[in-house]
Amino acid sequence: MLLIFGIFLMPINIQNSYGNSVLLYTVHRVAGSGDVNTDTLRKERCFVHVQIDVYSAHHGAFHRNNPDKTFYPGDAFDYKTTTWKDGCGSFWQPCPIQSTNNNTVPNGPSCIKGVTYGSSSDSGTGVITPSYTAGSVSLSKRAIAEQYVCHRGDSGWSCGWNTVTASATQAVPMRLSNLTVDMWTVGEEFTESAGYTSRNLDESYYVWDAINVVHNPVYLFKNDMVGTIFVEYEKIHDPLILEDEFFCDAALCVNTMEISGFLPWTGTFDYGGGNTVFNATSLDDIGEHEIKYIARLYNIVPQIDEFTNTIDELVVEYEPIYESYVYPVLRDDGKVAFDDRIGYALHYFGNESTDANPDDTVGIHHDIFKHPVQKIETTLFA
Repeated sequence: MLLIFGIFLMPINIQNSYGNSVLLYTVHRVAGSGDVNTDTLRKERCFVHVQIDVYSAHHGAFHRNNPDKTFYPGDAFDYKTTTWKDGCGSFWQPCPIQSTNNNTVPNGPSCIKGVTYGSSSDSGTGVITPSYTAGSVSLSKRAIAEQYVCHRGDSGWSCGWNTVTASATQAVPMRLSNLTVDMWTVGEEFTESAGYTSRNLDESYYVWDAINVVHNPVYLFKNDMVGTIFVEYEKIHDPLILEDEFFCDAALCVNTMEISGFLPWTGTFDYGGGNTVFNATSLDDIGEHEIKYIARLYNIVPQIDEFTNTIDELVVEYEPIYESYVYPVLRDDGKVAFDDRIGYALHYFGNESTDANPDDTVGIHHDIFKHPVQKIETTLFA
C-alpha cells in the first residue's frame, strides 16, 4: 500500500465490488493523426487513446461515496485506466498512473522514452487520506507511441519517428463534513412517578432530578452514509452523574428509557443522535454545571472531523416555603374539642433561594409548584 498526495493506492480488481459498482466518472482522450500522403509529407496512421473510469467502491453493502458523487476524507473509489493505440510503430509505452501537483492519488516514476513502465490497463482503489482537505483528488494516465513521418525537402525525403503522446486526468470531487452537534434539554423532561416534571419552571433542577440532554449530529448526507460514517462522543460532566444513555446507530431510532423514580420516557432520533440522563446526587453539587460533548466523526476507521459543544444546567437547593393553618377536625366524634384530631392546611409559596445558590438573590420565592408534601412532623406543647 502506497500513500502519495492524499490517497492510499490499493491494487484490486474492480469487478469484485459485490457486482454493483456504479460508474461515477469517465474521461477519454486521443492524440495523433491518420495516414497522410502528400508531395511533401507522409505519415503512417497513429492514434493513441487513454481512458480513465472511476467507480463506486464499497464497504460491505455500503457505497464509499456521497449520493451526489462527492467524497469525504477517508472515502474510497475504484478506478480503471486503459490505453491503446491504433496504427503507429512497434514502440508502445503505457506510462504508470501518476499524480498531478499536490492532489493526485496513486503515483509512479516519470515515463521515460525507451524505458518501459506501467501496463495497458491499471485498476485499483484510491482511499482518500483522512486529513486531506483540498477540493478534489485526481488520477492521471499517459501513453506514448511513435509515428513514422517523412518530410520532403530540397535534398529529398527525410524520414524518422515522431513521438505521439496522449494524456488524461480525471478529478474526483471532495467535500468536508463540517460536523456540528446540537444539544438541548427543554421539552425533553422526564416526569416523576408522582406526576411532577423533573425540572423547575425556571429551567433549574433540584438534586436527584433527571437532567435529560438530547443530542443530534449534523452533517450532509448523514442518513445516506449509515454503515461507513459515524460519530463517537466523549462526555465531560463532572460532578454530575451519568445515569443512563442511548445512542442511535440506525437511520431512525425510537427508544424508551426507564429511570428509577420516573415514568418511562420515549424519544425519536436520527442516526448518531440520542439522549443522556445526568443528575446531581449531593447538596455539594448545588450550582451551575457545564456538560461538554466532544464529537468525533469517523469514516470506518480514521477520524475525519471533530466538534465540541456545551450546555449549562443549574442545580438549586430545595428550600420550600409554606404557611400552615391548624384547625380541629369538627366532624370527629369526640365529646370535647380536645378529643378531635388536628388538621393542617398548607399554602405552598414556592422555593426560597439560599446562599447555596450563588446565581440568585437570597430570599426570593420562586413560584414553582413541583414537589408534593412528603412528610409532616407535629410537635405538641402542654
